[in-house]
Amino acid sequence: MTTRKTIVTYIPTRVGTIRETNRPARGGVRVLIDGDRVKVQWKQDGRRRVESWPNTPEDQAEAKAYALGVAETIARGPRPVAQQLTLRELWDRFEAAEFVHLRPKTQKNYRAHWLKWELFLGKDAIAQDARIEDVDELRRRLGAQDFAISQRHKIITDVKMIHAWGFRRELLARNRLSLYRFKTSKDERPESPGEYTATEANAIMGTLKPQSAEQWRPWAAMMIAHGNGARMNAILHLTWNDLDLELGEIIWRARWDKNGREWRQPLTFVAYSALLTAWHWRQRDKYAGPWVLYSSHARKQQLGADPKAVYHPTSLERALAIAEGKAGVEHQPYRGMHAFRRGRAGDLYEATGDFRLALQYIDDHDLRMAQKYLKRRPSLLRRATDVIDADRSGATPRKRHQSVTRSPFPFAKSLRNKTGAGGLEPPTSRLDKGRGRAQQHKSGSPHGLKSTKSTPKTGRKHPRKRHEPVTRGSR
Repeated sequence: MTTRKTIVTYIPTRVGTIRETNRPARGGVRVLIDGDRVKVQWKQDGRRRVESWPNTPEDQAEAKAYALGVAETIARGPRPVAQQLTLRELWDRFEAAEFVHLRPKTQKNYRAHWLKWELFLGKDAIAQDARIEDVDELRRRLGAQDFAISQRHKIITDVKMIHAWGFRRELLARNRLSLYRFKTSKDERPESPGEYTATEANAIMGTLKPQSAEQWRPWAAMMIAHGNGARMNAILHLTWNDLDLELGEIIWRARWDKNGREWRQPLTFVAYSALLTAWHWRQRDKYAGPWVLYSSHARKQQLGADPKAVYHPTSLERALAIAEGKAGVEHQPYRGMHAFRRGRAGDLYEATGDFRLALQYIDDHDLRMAQKYLKRRPSLLRRATDVIDADRSGATPRKRHQSVTRSPFPFAKSLRNKTGAGGLEPPTSRLDKGRGRAQQHKSGSPHGLKSTKSTPKTGRKHPRKRHEPVTRGSR
């Protein structure tokens, strides 16, 4: 019998508040553990509703938050408002209230995601009339436009967030979207984008010429990304004041950092070479602005410290795609400049065996990112196999520089010379050729093993005949 344990029950009251209890209660939203699942149960419109997650600490927290949101929606219910806001009016209210304390990159993402919602329903659609079926249709439309599953998830999450904000501010009478849950099947869950190996990175950068006025910018950006594993946005907004050459460090500013914090990183020789090239072109172009990778357009160069004066990310991504084609590197969707960052983390992990150090070097303190950043590498799997074999035989593991293409098994060469299915010759093929046992095995042994038994007269070694019994004292 499966044990069903109640974690918490949220009970909506008539005055619009929420009461909590650790027992099941009529009319409440119950969070319980049912076997290996954590579930949320409640009744709505006379029907029993259930949502479930895997029974993990993270999913339990998500289930409790989901249940609390359902309980708040039930407690508040539909309320009259002074006016019915359109999607564009709701966005204007949200932008005026929230953009003050949001970073520029976050503002840009929110605006782009909400625009997809406006284009789908229309900017003049009534915001509180949006239904879950509309979100389903938006997801299908985005999928037809080849948006990645992660991008679809982010767009819908931001749309739900803004509607929830309007409901909390009492700008919307109802918020049906709060009950929508983004589900994905196992087939739809793609692996995180891959990395550039050291060979691929060198081949890509080898197609670009730092002596060229058109190619030195993407070459320098890729060199910094490959050497220090920094993000593209931080690299493009690097200034000469961000370099502490006495200590040999780069200062990544909080404004351009994804996590919004300032941090220092030792400067690698690869990145230092890129900076020397950038300084050469700065002197040649007589550029007086602060940016290391400034725009190639003279008009933008006159903008000074304006971020619009930097080398554009679209130009960098295009140069990377062209370099991939010239280098013969397979193009993988969504890999982009971030593949240099993943490759650097993987190289550090392979060299040190410490995944925490690999993540800290590229300023990722969330250990869960190791699942996305540290990719499956044949060299690491080979080293793991060496450890297993050495532990069994007591031998020393093979050195790291040994080529993985060289087989450690002595019979590999003979197998390659065989014929037949799978490179192996059938065991009865030689018997079908009409040769005798003496021709099959020079030793005369059925297993091809030579005997070292000597005769008592001459001491000459000869193979033992098959029919001779092996008995003690036969000599």
